Amino acid sequence: MHLETKIQKAVARFDWPTVEAHLKAGAPSLMRARAEKFLDVILRDGYLIIRRPNDGQKAARDHFLESMGIFFSQETLIDLLHDRADKVSSMQHTEEAYQEVLQTLSNDVLSYLSPEQLAWAAIRHMDSEIRSMESQCKASLSTMTEMVDPVSIKLPIEADGPIVSPDDALNTLQTALTATLKMLGYNNSWFDDEGALVLPAPVSTTGGHKELAIGNILLATIWGQVERSDSRCRYFGGSVTRQEIETNHFAAPDDGPRKQDSVCFAFDDGGEIELHIAGERLRRKLFDIYLSVDRFHARAAEQPAAPSPPTYISTEETRCLLALTSLLFMPVDQDAKLFAGLTLREWTRGYAVIHKMARDYLEDTEPHDGLVMVAEADVVKTLTGHGLHEEKARTFLRHTTFGRGSVDVFDSPFVRCQDGRYCFVVTVAAFTDSASAIVSQLSSLRCDMSWKGKPFEEDTVKLLREQCDAAVGIHSKINGEELEIDCVALWDDILFVVENKNYFLPRDNPQSEYWFMKDQSDAARQVKAKAQSIEAHPQIVLEKLGKTVKWRKLVPVVLNGSPFSKSSPIEGVHFYDASALHRFFEQGFVSYSLVKGNSAAAVPVPESTIRLWSAPSPCAEDLLRQLENPAQVVHCLKLFKRNRLVAPMSQRLYLDTITLERLPSTVGNFGGEEQDLKNSIDEKESHGS
Repeated sequence: MHLETKIQKAVARFDWPTVEAHLKAGAPSLMRARAEKFLDVILRDGYLIIRRPNDGQKAARDHFLESMGIFFSQETLIDLLHDRADKVSSMQHTEEAYQEVLQTLSNDVLSYLSPEQLAWAAIRHMDSEIRSMESQCKASLSTMTEMVDPVSIKLPIEADGPIVSPDDALNTLQTALTATLKMLGYNNSWFDDEGALVLPAPVSTTGGHKELAIGNILLATIWGQVERSDSRCRYFGGSVTRQEIETNHFAAPDDGPRKQDSVCFAFDDGGEIELHIAGERLRRKLFDIYLSVDRFHARAAEQPAAPSPPTYISTEETRCLLALTSLLFMPVDQDAKLFAGLTLREWTRGYAVIHKMARDYLEDTEPHDGLVMVAEADVVKTLTGHGLHEEKARTFLRHTTFGRGSVDVFDSPFVRCQDGRYCFVVTVAAFTDSASAIVSQLSSLRCDMSWKGKPFEEDTVKLLREQCDAAVGIHSKINGEELEIDCVALWDDILFVVENKNYFLPRDNPQSEYWFMKDQSDAARQVKAKAQSIEAHPQIVLEKLGKTVKWRKLVPVVLNGSPFSKSSPIEGVHFYDASALHRFFEQGFVSYSLVKGNSAAAVPVPESTIRLWSAPSPCAEDLLRQLENPAQVVHCLKLFKRNRLVAPMSQRLYLDTITLERLPSTVGNFGGEEQDLKNSIDEKESHGS
């Protein structure tokens, strides 16, 4: 449910006459429905929240609200406003939280340095931190002996420093930079009309400025948590209230708890953990694909051969294309469909080019001032020099330019400057996973993949036909209406009705997560309606199978191409995914695997193993149990927990919200002993196993 572009722009500039004309247009009997939709969308999408108001903007917004109230009263629609009074008050408290953080920024940090000094010091700080971290990680890998998860490995990223995940550290740094840039953008009106951030030209910064930038990370993190909490409340249903809480004051923590005013965000999980689990599984799937590509290249390098014409510009591009092909069940490099103006092949080439550019810059000596500044013409020239047409190169640069709507600097590593150049954040771009960035971009841009279902449907039918009693796709008519079912599979006496969906998995972004979950709900309604059609007209299945069959139970399933499954059905509809389905039939178990030291061989943690079959071979009841409670989700649920966060936004006002913590993948978290697993590995190695 969206507003048309014209009305979106009118609301963004608080133009009530245009909105009023829209609400009055059309049949008077439909005005109530139009008004209700309008209210729900502007409150859900946060159109009325002003992060840093100037006097004119606040006056325009308040006049807009006043005019809207008068209109709703005159049209006897005032009950719609009254029903949403809590959402309006939540909006006001959220706005206060944003403004409190910005006021602290102005009073504390910006009293010592200018906004542009803070922005450029933050970029330089992240650059130097990541360069140092990469060097230390390379040294740490060679001496590692612990049992580690190869996907979320933990290393000392500083000499004699604590053991942490380099990926988590990198993500923390880029998240802080993302929040800092957005915070400064709102505070100083650095966003242009299209939402792109436009920084002042680079300025010199000192070591003292860098220390202030480091100190600002906490404030930037709080800003990021306000944004996340605000979005989760608006999109998934929650409350924002002003409350008095008891907590230790940050300026005198030893004095014990005292009463403090807070803005409290309260919201349910809303599928957040299951989406994080899907993201975790996606990273592991990509890791396996990348590992196979690297092994292939290693074997190929050992065998001298005549060089072939260059098809791909780097191993990174090969990895990305194979990953997307696997995830989307189609040959990406042959597809001509446009997604936000680019084919998937062009998206892949674009990210491969900037990854190569970033690595080249990173491997040179460190820039004397920690910045890589590039001209727009040079970026376009580099992209066109690697096969993109100029128009496509400019489109790709626009999508990867940081702005108000960017998820983070991973997706958008170019930052525009007022002098016309771009700051290229190379220390982020060099470590960006291209496939993940593309999936994240296309999810945020709401690109439609639903029409790309045929290869996925064929894979599902083939797999179930090999394993079940019978499996077919159905394309029929009932009372003159089309009925298309991706797959019905009869196994034992259970009929599985499968609706395949190939949606882009969102990254940690509540708005994208909301639309993904809405797509899941829409798919559930579709498959439930199709199941009801079969119950009412069972002959359509009998005709397609060409024989008389019976079933005692009908099970509707939404089968995702992305690794998203739910731990419980919704209104009788199950949510499973293609990767889990293949694993169920082909391996019959799931487990967490760790490696010892820097060994390439992964070893399953025995205590983590979950058997998917109740006998030596699978049966329909085994699959039904997995649909009801997927083992992959059960596994990962142990690695996530929700925590309360209380943090100061200023001397007078605190943030009280909920965060999600990812626990380390250790043997102990699965009920085992690390030394026992090490001993088992050593014993196998001593016997040549």
